[in-house]
Amino acid sequence: MKVHLSTATLTRILTAATLCGILAACVEAELEYNDPYPANFVYQQVATKHALRSALESPGIYCMIYAVNNVYHFDSNDGHNDTDNMLSITGGKPYSSAGCGFIVGMTVKTDMRTGNQQRVAYERVCPYCDTYDKITKPLEFKEKGSQQVVCRRCHRIYDLETQGVAINGEGNIRLYKDRVAYDGTNNLRIYK
Repeated sequence: MKVHLSTATLTRILTAATLCGILAACVEAELEYNDPYPANFVYQQVATKHALRSALESPGIYCMIYAVNNVYHFDSNDGHNDTDNMLSITGGKPYSSAGCGFIVGMTVKTDMRTGNQQRVAYERVCPYCDTYDKITKPLEFKEKGSQQVVCRRCHRIYDLETQGVAINGEGNIRLYKDRVAYDGTNNLRIYK
């Protein structure tokens, strides 16, 4: 059985399909940044912190940024650790869902849309414990060199290379993701 479509009908179908694809891409892009909390972190001394600079420039390296007693801590999955006195620098205090800080880095896998490695920023809080139990627990690297983080409370493991998706436990849950901007030299901004 042959179906004959007029040029006008075919044009309407193609236009509708194109619009659906554009809308789906827009929705997907907005859902990609899923952090329900405000996020704003500015740091203007990236070049002086090996752990942070490596995470922003080297695929597969990730750095946790958090503050304790007015001191920024920068702990990378490759074992480098740096600190900086919050009062002696410009920029804001880490502001995130529970004050647990952020995880930043550059993926090993290339982004299918751009063909490049992607810089990523996640909240350093277990989204499962935060969502279901209303308990904020900071995540830790699973082990030195690992591109996975673990919640020591619920034991969920999140893979930083796959958009922060949990690789164990029930439910389809992933890390809260924020936007990240890095000028390639010294200035980092993490924001919602």
